[in-house]
Amino acid sequence: MDSRPMVESASRQRLMAQNDKEDDDEDEEENEEDEDNGDSTPLGGNFDLYDMNLDFLTSKYSPVGKMDVDPEALYCTILTYQAKNDRTAKATIPEDYGSPGSEGEFSARFLRDPFSEEPFEISVSDIEITDDIGFKSKYASPKVRWDGDGIKARMDIAGGGCGIASSSGSFAMRPLWQAESEDGEFMELFEGTLTFRASFSSLYTRKGHGRGIPTVSFPFWAVRALE
Repeated sequence: MDSRPMVESASRQRLMAQNDKEDDDEDEEENEEDEDNGDSTPLGGNFDLYDMNLDFLTSKYSPVGKMDVDPEALYCTILTYQAKNDRTAKATIPEDYGSPGSEGEFSARFLRDPFSEEPFEISVSDIEITDDIGFKSKYASPKVRWDGDGIKARMDIAGGGCGIASSSGSFAMRPLWQAESEDGEFMELFEGTLTFRASFSSLYTRKGHGRGIPTVSFPFWAVRALE
């Protein structure tokens, strides 16, 4: 039985299925080729990310049979998983993200170095403040939306990484909803999208670790991390 936390395990299984399909498509293409021959929006800090395709979260945000979405129900549900240290990924955006040269960090347990089995240290750089992050959610916005600028950034494995031939990705996030609970708690919900891929060098391919990490891409919701 899979002992991984529910969010991590579900995200990993979904992305593995997506990657298997992409691998099959890439193999078909290769076979064919062979045959042929500082800002007003507070986006600095640590964030826990949750895959927007997880049914047990989408059912809270967009309940079947209801026209309006329920961001507070989603937020409270996410907190129950966060309390168990269960998330899809984690991102750190520097407080001075509007300054040239500022860099953040990204990590996910399913994006691991096959040799050390530790998550890759992925940098979030070239951070750009923008009012259009190039993402349109398939879900409706809350009745009272938290409007504000978002960010777009580049991702790659910090320092190149041992055994890594190349890596690239993108990260985008913006505010979605905010409110104050009856207990006076300030609630914040964010949304965004990311994509990432990496190619292994011969050091890893010779050891049977494959050609690399096929493209991983998914939309997400995010809340501020506990630490």
